[in-house]
Amino acid sequence: MLFRKKFSLLCAFLMLFILNMTVLSSFCFSQKSVNKAVKKEVNGEVFIVTKGAINVKLGLVPVFFLTEKQFTIASDDNSPHYLSAIDFYNEKDSVQNYEHYTSAYNTAIKNVDFYKNLAQKYRDLEKKYNVDEKETINNYENIAKESEANSKIYSEMAHRFIRTRYDLRAEIFSIQCFVDSVKQEVINDKTNADGKFKIELKNQKYWVFANSNRQVSNDSEEYHWLFLYTPDGKNLLLSNDNMK
Repeated sequence: MLFRKKFSLLCAFLMLFILNMTVLSSFCFSQKSVNKAVKKEVNGEVFIVTKGAINVKLGLVPVFFLTEKQFTIASDDNSPHYLSAIDFYNEKDSVQNYEHYTSAYNTAIKNVDFYKNLAQKYRDLEKKYNVDEKETINNYENIAKESEANSKIYSEMAHRFIRTRYDLRAEIFSIQCFVDSVKQEVINDKTNADGKFKIELKNQKYWVFANSNRQVSNDSEEYHWLFLYTPDGKNLLLSNDNMK
């Protein structure tokens, strides 16, 4: 009899424990659901910093926030958009751009050596014949320095169009086609004249996607952003640090 009583108490205790755990689990789950459903206001800016340390605010830039499901569809490397972009950029960039800048780089490197050697020859003439050739020497040295600076620029430009760049451009093209086709379904905002935007997001992961460009002298610079983001209460900055 005593054993049955103890057993009954034990069963009651276990049932009470299970009931409490179930209630607690349900509460925690509901809290997580509520937290995830609550939207947070996110303030952000889009800008770039030039080599001269000047901040350039980028206005009228659409900033998209894709859910992970949307990103999976948009970035599918078997999609027609992606495959056509790979073909396009492979052909266009490799022939017109990569070869052009590689050739310009090789020419600049040759000019560096050529004009440095010329400057040295005129130094030797100065010593040998006791003549003043400083102007000519300075001229050749300046050309050599200019050629060396250009070679670095051409090298950077050539590397923009290597295979990894094709993949990036194709991915960006594919995602851009996706957001253009379903823009009303993708959370987005456009920057104002100060490069600022404001958006409301749920407490979940998003892929931030934005593109912009800027005319610099006779060249056009492209800026691309694509990264995973979870709202954290801080200002969201799209700049050189997280640029593709």
